[in-house]
Amino acid sequence: MDKLVNYLAIIAFIVSIITIFTTNTVEKMKIRADIKAKSRIKWIQEVRELTSELLTSYNNFIVLDDQYFLMGRDISKDSYYNYELSKINSEIMTTSYKLMLYFSPSKKIKGGKLNLKDELSFADEKKGEEISKKNSQVLGFLYNTKNNSQKNALLCGFIKQLSECAIYSSYFFEFDTDSDVLNNRKIIKDYFFELQNIISIYLKIEWDIAKKGK
Repeated sequence: MDKLVNYLAIIAFIVSIITIFTTNTVEKMKIRADIKAKSRIKWIQEVRELTSELLTSYNNFIVLDDQYFLMGRDISKDSYYNYELSKINSEIMTTSYKLMLYFSPSKKIKGGKLNLKDELSFADEKKGEEISKKNSQVLGFLYNTKNNSQKNALLCGFIKQLSECAIYSSYFFEFDTDSDVLNNRKIIKDYFFELQNIISIYLKIEWDIAKKGK
């Protein structure tokens, strides 16, 4: 009888040790998952804010340009306009580089390369359409809604080129009604809209991962 009691006591002790170990392990896993999820959610919020800042800065340039166009002011002699333009351009580049830091690629992806600058510079309509088609095919990779694998390098390149094109274009958009210039402004607007959609998809995927505690 005493032996049975001893055996039961030993078994109970072993079970309690296993229970404590299992509980601690599960708790540690929950804590780690919670930390990862919170970090990912914070990352998502910061990327969303920077994206909003970038789009707002570009929109401010468009508003500034349109306002002066309606007033018929000679911007070549307007120091305030040039000051505001310079400030907005600085905001665009600063925010772009901050945003790119959140997508620092671990490695380069194989495949096509974006060529936004050439799409803007070609007056030849057919040539411009060819480049536009190639750019759309490359950007199609970023519209993958299943995962964000290998997107970062391409996304960084897209943000950098788009911001540089926006700033460069701002210096020859000013009240110019030339059809090529107006077409370039439309192209850049369209790409900013695409950037908004692409980052929305990227963040939706990251949010779904965060909800799983990963």
